[in-house]
Amino acid sequence: MTTQAKEINRNTSFDQLPAMLTPEEISLWVGNTHVRSVRRWITDGKLRAVKNGNRYLIPKGWLQEFLNEHHTQRWNDWFAGDEN
Repeated sequence: MTTQAKEINRNTSFDQLPAMLTPEEISLWVGNTHVRSVRRWITDGKLRAVKNGNRYLIPKGWLQEFLNEHHTQRWNDWFAGDEN
């Protein structure tokens, strides 16, 4: 896990996320989601990712597309700026 990943949590706004994310960083940001679930979204073709060696990288725009397609009220609240 990168130092940057340790700084990401559920209270991090979408705008504050880095341009490229790892499954670990997405798991921390989403909260209550195991990194294996994020990897499964990738292998199932639900979340697009680039494979760099043996690790996945997800551009923030692709994460937003995934959230728009598989949205919940929680995602809508985050994008609206309500992080409660």
